[in-house]
Amino acid sequence: MLDEIRTFVTLAEAGSLQRAAERLLLTPSAVTRQIQRLETALGAPVLDRRVKPPRITPIGQSVLEQGRSLLRSFEAMKASASTKTEPAGVFRLGLSHGLAVAAIAAPIRRMTNRFSSLQPQLNADMTQNLLERVRRGDLDAAVMLLPAGEPHSPDLIGKVIATDHMTIVGPAGLLRGQEGDLRCLDGQAWVMNPPGCLVRETFRSTLEAAGMPLKVAAEVHNMDLQLSLVSAGYGLGLFPGRFLAQRRELDSLATAGNFGLDIPVSIAFVKAGSLGRLEPAAIALHEELCGYFSRSGVAATRTQA
Repeated sequence: MLDEIRTFVTLAEAGSLQRAAERLLLTPSAVTRQIQRLETALGAPVLDRRVKPPRITPIGQSVLEQGRSLLRSFEAMKASASTKTEPAGVFRLGLSHGLAVAAIAAPIRRMTNRFSSLQPQLNADMTQNLLERVRRGDLDAAVMLLPAGEPHSPDLIGKVIATDHMTIVGPAGLLRGQEGDLRCLDGQAWVMNPPGCLVRETFRSTLEAAGMPLKVAAEVHNMDLQLSLVSAGYGLGLFPGRFLAQRRELDSLATAGNFGLDIPVSIAFVKAGSLGRLEPAAIALHEELCGYFSRSGVAATRTQA
């Protein structure tokens, strides 16, 4: 139907059957057949053939106006689906709460500096929610924390851009000098993400395997606030090493790596498929994030998730 509408619009603009045929690289009879197919599909004539040359009918004028709008919309749709078109419009990016820190703004800004017509829209959420929102098309892409080896949905495209390890943090007087396994911390309270966090679930399973229930003192989706609560004595915390490396000024706290705890995490970039005109922006953001995590001391990789 688009071909028929395009032919009718061209005929109206060309002013004659012959000129329309030349513009469309068709024969006049082929143009006539397309106009006839359009009229059959509409159930009404768009040309008044009682006069020579035929005039556009009142119905045809309405079809012409709507047809032009439809063709413009279709061309815009084609542009949005083309990876050869300059990225523009809103880029909806999801971030795991553990990655929604001030420093992450730098690689996002470098990406938008390359594409001046791009408008980033950031959303922080739990990893499981981000996966579902990418799948539904509510987000164009997401950067998320996953326990290493945790598969994302097979219907999504994911790349692990960095790896990290979770580290126990607590008051220096409690952790320094401690030896042994996790059972040395039995009965301690923890400052954690709320339920639904995949890393928290992995940690809970690790404690339960050691015969220790997870005792939660505070739950909040903000690592800076979590660290402040740990510093205030609410309990122990569990943080990515990358995050802690940026906050060495907290001298009252200590990290512990001698409790047999090993929770490696992957930082993954996930999308549902080709993003059309936004695809170059997604590629650029992936590159910027790889560089950012590499510079921040986290091992970067290009491995397929």
